[in-house]
Amino acid sequence: MPDDIIRMKALPRTRSGKRLEIPVKRILLGSAARQVVSLDSLDDPEGLFAFEAIAKR
Repeated sequence: MPDDIIRMKALPRTRSGKRLEIPVKRILLGSAARQVVSLDSLDDPEGLFAFEAIAKR
């Protein structure tokens, strides 16, 4: 059972449409988004920063 269920606007994806499961996991474990993935390769980089905000809570 998950501790929390958080509704997100969208899952971050690359420009080719692949979901960023491992980078999101690393961000939630405390890494910075810029260290985990190249922001130029993302369809919507702002979606990734939402996970950073959740990790800081």
